[in-house]
Parts: sequence; C-alpha cells; structure tokens
Amino acid sequence: MSDLTPLFVTPLFDPSISKELTTLPANQIGEKLGIPSEQAIRGGASGFDVCAMKPSRAKAIAYKSTIAPIVQENYSAPGGAEQVLVPNRAEWTKPVKIGNIPGGN
Repeated sequence: MSDLTPLFVTPLFDPSISKELTTLPANQIGEKLGIPSEQAIRGGASGFDVCAMKPSRAKAIAYKSTIAPIVQENYSAPGGAEQVLVPNRAEWTKPVKIGNIPGGN
C-alpha cells in the first residue's frame, strides 16, 4: 500500500462495515466498494488485504461517505459500502496488514 493512499474502508466509525465486507466473497467486495471493473476482477481473483491504522493525534481528520454505484461500459457495481477519506496521512499511524480476504471464490 502506498503511503499516499487516501481512501480506506474501515471500522473507525462503524465496525459492522468492516465485518460485512470481510464476510463477502472477494468477487463481491469489488462490487460493494464500487471500484472499476479491472480492479474488481483482479481483487476477486487475488483477494484483498485487510489493514488497520489509528489516529496518531487526538484531532486527526477523516471524512466518511457512502460509495456510489458505478457503471463502466458493460460493467456495473452497486457500491453502498462506506469509505473514509484521510486527507492528511501524517495524522495517522502507518497501515498494518492484519489479514487477507482470499480471492478465487
């Protein structure tokens, strides 16, 4: 994961979001995240890393929103998961891999 990655799906605000995603097969996670078709197909085949990070200061800023549906030529995905935008990664600890959702299902 790049140190510049600003978008995350996280239990920071709602632990049920992360639980829901980790119970889905990898091929459905891309649909829920509304990611473009190429990345969704790749994630469904190879899986997704599960990472965690914490605020490194008391007033770290993060914004959350619901992921919109996506339509890309013949591909569509419903979206619906919540995403978190972390505009200043310096206010957060470095993400640490805590698990993996295997692909190929």
